[in-house]
Amino acid sequence: MNFFSLNPEKRKKIDEYLSLLFHFKEKFNITSFKDKEEALRKGINPLLKIVDYVEEGECLDIGSGSGIPALPLSILCEKTTWILLEPSQKKAGFLIKAAISLNLPVKVVTKSAEEYFKDTNISFSTITLRGVKITSKIAKGAHLKLNPQGKFIVFTGSEKEKEYCALLNKYNFEQRLKIEDPFATILINVPRGTKSE
Repeated sequence: MNFFSLNPEKRKKIDEYLSLLFHFKEKFNITSFKDKEEALRKGINPLLKIVDYVEEGECLDIGSGSGIPALPLSILCEKTTWILLEPSQKKAGFLIKAAISLNLPVKVVTKSAEEYFKDTNISFSTITLRGVKITSKIAKGAHLKLNPQGKFIVFTGSEKEKEYCALLNKYNFEQRLKIEDPFATILINVPRGTKSE
């Protein structure tokens, strides 16, 4: 599956998101992608490989920055609502503008994951992380706040994969699936003991 195989409505909405991203790129310092084509290739197309692994319900994105993966996933995965964690006021401002403009079921919280995990009673069906270093506090918090059948989806580079797998294993996650993409290694983790579907 790629962007051009999506239904026209979803394709249009993702295109609108990318237009907003590049319109506000300089003002909010939100992306290193140089143009829409690069954002599609490196940002959007890898997401299409995980759509089937995003569980319905309340989802959390850690360090949302430019909105990838959460904003496109909220377009692609219709039975989800998202909380986007972004401690930078500037980047959070962009996320709020984009969510309102695209009429997406998301809430933006200007906190770090470590702060948020201490304050929330919500449990999540899916937690995503891209472009943020996994710390012990994030791994522990994700484990505590994930539903028993939930998924922790981590986008990383090959150089961090071994380190992240070891850390997640320490906090009682097991890697259920690894998806290779030219621009990301995607690790799908579940709480240890989760039955296969």
